[in-house]
Amino acid sequence: MIKSRREFLQAAALAGGAVAVGGAIWGQAAYARRQLTQKLMSEALPELTQKEHAELLDLPVKGREEIRTWFHAPCLNSTEFVYEVCSNAFVEKLSACKTDYLKELCFLNAFVGKVVSQTEILNRVQVIAEEIGGKLDRNWATCCQRISAKWDIHVKTHGSTVPVDFTNRMEPFIRTSLDEAVRSATVAGQRPAIGDTIASVGKSALLILPLRGHPAVAIPLFALLALRHLFTFVMGVLNSRVGEYQRAISERLSLLGNRIGSEFEAEIRSRVEALHGWQEAALRKAAESQARDAVSIL
Repeated sequence: MIKSRREFLQAAALAGGAVAVGGAIWGQAAYARRQLTQKLMSEALPELTQKEHAELLDLPVKGREEIRTWFHAPCLNSTEFVYEVCSNAFVEKLSACKTDYLKELCFLNAFVGKVVSQTEILNRVQVIAEEIGGKLDRNWATCCQRISAKWDIHVKTHGSTVPVDFTNRMEPFIRTSLDEAVRSATVAGQRPAIGDTIASVGKSALLILPLRGHPAVAIPLFALLALRHLFTFVMGVLNSRVGEYQRAISERLSLLGNRIGSEFEAEIRSRVEALHGWQEAALRKAAESQARDAVSIL
C-alpha cells in the first residue's frame, strides 16, 4: 500500500514536471513568436507608411483632375438641358411632384437625358478606377518585395525563409476585407458600383463607392452630391425672369465639373485609406504566420 502510494506520488511528480517543462517551452516559443512578429512589423510599417503617404498625396488629385476635365465637355454643351429646365413644361412637372425626392429625381432624369447619362458616368469612373487601381497594385507589389527582403533576414536566423510568392499569399487576406466591405455596403442599401465581378484589388477597392438615386438612374453618390447643389439652385430661381434664369444655370453648369472633381477626390481618398487599412491588417497576419513557421514549439 505504501509502495503503491509512493509510486503514485513519483509518477504524479514526473507528470507535473513534464507539464511544467512543456508549459515553459510553449511559453518561450509563444514569447519568441510575439517578439519576431513585432520585429517583422517594425520593418514593414515604415515601408507601408511611405507608400501610403505618396498614394494619398497623388492619386486622389489625379482622379479629381481626370473626371473634372472629362465632365467639363458635356457641361459646356448642355444647351438642351438649360432650355428644358427653364421651360414651363418642366416647371409643371416639378410642381406635380409631391416630395423633394421626386422633384430631385425629375431633375436627375433631365440631366442624364440631356447632359451625360449614368452609364457614361459609370464608364468613366471604371476607366479612372482601372488606371489608379493599377498604380495601387504596382505600388503594393513593390512595397511587398522590399518588406519580404527585410523579413527574410530575420526569419533566416530561425532556419526559415519568406515565400517567394509573398505578395500573392497576402491577397486572400485583403480580398476577405474587400468582400466584407461589399457585403456591408449592400446590406446598408448603398449598392456599390463594383457590381458582381471583383477585378484587381486596387480597382475593386475604388469601385466600392456607393450609387444613389432611383434604380433606373442610379449614379455614384459623389456625382449626386455635386448635382444637388445645382438642383437646389434651380429650385431657388424658378420665379426669375427666363433670360436671367438660363444664364445663371449655364454659369453654374460650367462650374459643375469642378464640384464633381472635388467630390470624386474625397471619395477616392476614402477608398484608398480603406485599402491601406486592409493592407496593414494583411501584413500583420502574414507576420504572425511567418513567426509561427519560423519558431517551432517542439
